[in-house]
Amino acid sequence: MTARSLVFLLLLAVPNFSSQTLMDFPADPDSSQKVNALRNQVEAGRLQAVPRFWATVSRIGSPLIEPIPGVKDFSLLTFLWRGDDRTRNVVVFDGIAGFDAKDQMIHLAGTDVWYKSYRVRNDARFAYNLSPNDSL
Repeated sequence: MTARSLVFLLLLAVPNFSSQTLMDFPADPDSSQKVNALRNQVEAGRLQAVPRFWATVSRIGSPLIEPIPGVKDFSLLTFLWRGDDRTRNVVVFDGIAGFDAKDQMIHLAGTDVWYKSYRVRNDARFAYNLSPNDSL
């Protein structure tokens, strides 16, 4: 076996390893404390919370990373998309979501916020893509 074929075999093994041990399944849509807080404010008619939410995201970055109470090796990772009136769907794919268009984000009603949360090991590293208005 040459060094080149060994590298190829190792690269083939990495996605299988990470998908089974570094990541878990999509989390409950209500798992994110930050998204829930925004939802509660919007439902209470405080729509000024939406631009404040996006300002915070701009400052801290995205995806949102939140601790999971009582779980030390995993965190909640919430991907975000800022939609507009033309946004029909947003799909997360590659890396954490696999390589098809099955993991659609959820639209937070009355806002331009689209989100999808996953429970992920704290040491996970992966690439991902977001596909707005995906043909599915």
